[in-house]
Amino acid sequence: MRIPGDDVLHFNQPTDVAFDREGNIYVADGKGNSRVLKFNKYGNLLLAWGMKGDGPGQFDLPHSVAIDDDPVYVADREDARIQIFDLNGRYLREWKLGHPYGLFITPDHFIYMADAIAGRILKINREGKIVGVFDGPPPDKGRHFDPHLIAVDKDNSIFTAEVMPWRAQKFRLK
Repeated sequence: MRIPGDDVLHFNQPTDVAFDREGNIYVADGKGNSRVLKFNKYGNLLLAWGMKGDGPGQFDLPHSVAIDDDPVYVADREDARIQIFDLNGRYLREWKLGHPYGLFITPDHFIYMADAIAGRILKINREGKIVGVFDGPPPDKGRHFDPHLIAVDKDNSIFTAEVMPWRAQKFRLK
């Protein structure tokens, strides 16, 4: 029997996972707990940070986690921000760019953010500036666009996983 919890031995509806260059594993334990846990490559817990709230280092549903060399980006979905930490969980800064559901970092260090509330995908540089926007169709012009998770391939095609229409899509930008 699986029992959810908030101790180090139990997750409660984790939402995402990422790896750093050393093979450490970061888990966004977001739906039931509001924290990020870091494990070494053998699965041993190294540290955890976060709790329910809206202050620096607190979360209201950490929905995605992505790592770009050193910074750890956490999509704090319900607080409508991306919080940025070092590899040891030390809060560095935050960006308020919408409701981040999914994050993906490309090899050239751009952060792609899926915002299911706004029905759009943002391309963000390392300074937190929006450098590109991909909007879904307006509500009266097509199917609802609900990007929850996102990935970008080497050809810059964008892949989305959507919850409301239960579909995956590929977009090739011109």
